[in-house]
Amino acid sequence: MGALPGLLKSNLPGAVLLEAGSVRLVLHERYYFRINSSVLTVVMCIPSNQGEYRLRIVSGGGTAGFLEFTWGTEASANSKVLKLLQAICRESGWEVSSS
Repeated sequence: MGALPGLLKSNLPGAVLLEAGSVRLVLHERYYFRINSSVLTVVMCIPSNQGEYRLRIVSGGGTAGFLEFTWGTEASANSKVLKLLQAICRESGWEVSSS
């Protein structure tokens, strides 16, 4: 299971993998034309005692205009990364559960 952060990084163009102790952070920035701005997505891969990862996906940035609408870009970024994570786990034969 230790390969998950590296596999995620290799499937997100331009992503960066950082290590802080046992925690792995995958950072990915993507430009969205509809808001003329970028959104940063951070995936925190936190190992548990059972040889599994707890994952947290956080996206931010990407506001535009006077009222700073995101036009759904943060949710879109989260959804794309989540689908990619599910595909990686499925292809690797790893179980995915939510809690």
